[in-house]
Amino acid sequence: MRKIILDKGQSPGDIIVFTGAVRDLKTAHPDYQIQINTCCSAIFENNPHITSLDSFLKDPDVVPVRANLEKIGYSNIEKPIEVFRELTKQRKIIAKLQNDKLWHYYHVDTPVNADGTYSKEGILFSAFQKTESKDFDVERYDVPYDDIHNSGWSGRHFSTAYHLQLEKLLGVPVPQTSLLPDIHLSNEEKGWTSQVEDEFGYRGKFWLICPGHKIDYPLKEWGFDNWQSFVDILRDRVQFVSIGEKVAGHSHAALDGVLDLVGKTDLRQLIRLAYHAQGAVCHVTSVMHLMAAWQKPCVVIAGGREPRRWEMYPNHRYLDTNGCLPCCSYDGCWLSGHIALNEETDKMENKRCKQMVGGSPQCMQMIKPERVAEELMNYYLGGMLKF
Repeated sequence: MRKIILDKGQSPGDIIVFTGAVRDLKTAHPDYQIQINTCCSAIFENNPHITSLDSFLKDPDVVPVRANLEKIGYSNIEKPIEVFRELTKQRKIIAKLQNDKLWHYYHVDTPVNADGTYSKEGILFSAFQKTESKDFDVERYDVPYDDIHNSGWSGRHFSTAYHLQLEKLLGVPVPQTSLLPDIHLSNEEKGWTSQVEDEFGYRGKFWLICPGHKIDYPLKEWGFDNWQSFVDILRDRVQFVSIGEKVAGHSHAALDGVLDLVGKTDLRQLIRLAYHAQGAVCHVTSVMHLMAAWQKPCVVIAGGREPRRWEMYPNHRYLDTNGCLPCCSYDGCWLSGHIALNEETDKMENKRCKQMVGGSPQCMQMIKPERVAEELMNYYLGGMLKF
């Protein structure tokens, strides 16, 4: 049995996409015990593919942790277990499987032999993978999605990047069974009344909209006037419920004619709202991934920042402008809207859009409210939805 902790930070949308890779890892390797260490634990509630952390770490004193830390220059540590865990998380302590049972743990600065192996003198300790209650027979990995750098030419979907990353980190195949994220509600949650009904007494059908953006990505903004015009076009036909976080770093428009839940949902409540909604209208954000998880309609106002082959799900209407402007003629521009540090070159780069119109990018302004409304109505005209 292989015990694995996967560290997953980043935004909720990235983590939601990651759930599909966790599903497929467990499907391909059912004997693995998988734990997720994440800032968005609500995404993994009721997930049958992960194991409680308590089953991993039953006896943290089984390894002489303090002595091993002293070997590599750490002394007088108040909480050696926590320091050791942090070092393994940062990959400053690495594990090499010597055979089907025995793991050797080394500090990252251990000299490497000419044949690429680590010298025995560099071993911090050994642990048997299959013995009970071992703290450090657990493998721990951070899981980015490096394949994004190939997205301009590969044609692969965002979700596939995580499968490739896990295969690289774990050295095992992780066949992809679906593009869709893997979110789970308990039967009790499914039976709860919608938050829309609880808050407003409204029992009818509704669509979610997310008329805002995070300040770190202002180029995703469509514009207040566009959102209000869109809502007005479908007034009396579609009931919209606006969502979003009301915190520092987020900007949201207050719209007339919508039921406003901005700032009134935590992440688990948002997951349930997506489950109850008929569909959603948003930019490229976590909501589109939630709707994909529930296989619900979604109209995505994407513009030219991120290409459809990387982001789009099969049952979504992805409104992009790639190929219409020289700044996103083939790939997306991938700009954020700021002057920001490039971590690979350690230099500041201008990530601002050079084709702004009325406070938002031209590629977003080219997508008119009438077109968004038409794409939403097509779900009804085509028979996928009923009023």
